Amino acid sequence: MSSPVIPLASVLKLVVEPSLLNRTVEKRPDKVKLQGRILFLTEDPELIRRQLAGEDLPWDTKNPQNNPKLRDDISTDEITPATYLLLLR
Repeated sequence: MSSPVIPLASVLKLVVEPSLLNRTVEKRPDKVKLQGRILFLTEDPELIRRQLAGEDLPWDTKNPQNNPKLRDDISTDEITPATYLLLLR
């Protein structure tokens, strides 16, 4: 005995908000410009202090070996408190 075949369109109507099925989808821009400052989480605490005090850390994109070593043990789950995430609902 085979299972009945249900068309995908029928399934989508059951599980997807109807307004999402009818909205216009536009192509996103090829480039995004971010405003504000970047906090580089370096291994050197003094560089982090200087950035927090307002200094912009120079960053060499052409020769990354010239940049300070970044920390590689950062968990974003620990940076964002769970109580804050509950407020976003």
